[in-house]
Amino acid sequence: MELSFETAEAINGCNSHRCAGFILMWGHGVAMVSVITRGAYAYFFPSRLGVTMSAACYSVRLSTVISLRELMSIEKELYKAGPYADFFSQGVRVGDALYLAGQVGMTETGEIPTDLPAQVEAAYRNIASVLSEFGATMDNIVDETFFVTDMKECMNQVPAVFGARQAAYGKKPEVAQTLIGVSALVDPGLKVEIKVIAKL
Repeated sequence: MELSFETAEAINGCNSHRCAGFILMWGHGVAMVSVITRGAYAYFFPSRLGVTMSAACYSVRLSTVISLRELMSIEKELYKAGPYADFFSQGVRVGDALYLAGQVGMTETGEIPTDLPAQVEAAYRNIASVLSEFGATMDNIVDETFFVTDMKECMNQVPAVFGARQAAYGKKPEVAQTLIGVSALVDPGLKVEIKVIAKL
């Protein structure tokens, strides 16, 4: 990234109460630039790995600093749904990565099946529904995490639980998988919550 300085002048003894840092590309290298603001101008101190490379301090208008912050912001595509839509997103897309909120074993009508395998099926249906909002399918999933409230129950029903999992994928899942035991989920009747990451 090249900076076109409106003013490029060496300034000695710049002091200010406000300071921020930016990572910028200088040629083929990466440099840390310390930025100190004063009035309508910002003063850039180039440094590499925390070591000052030059004693010079370059002055640019604050509008340049604002544009740099905008360049460094993350663009997100959100999908919000359900009773907690005001609090969090069901899915967040950043570039070609898609992060889903944990999906619980609750049906579309709000019913909670009593057995774990049925809840696993319901959770995966909810996952597939969120994926479809981004034009994705179960094949796009690369990582998943199970949160179960009763690890012993889960281990005693491995064939049924992971059979429901394979049925949801339509084949043997080609994903990384983590199984975590938790003390409780958002509703006392819930036994499982599944969180996934997908690649688009």
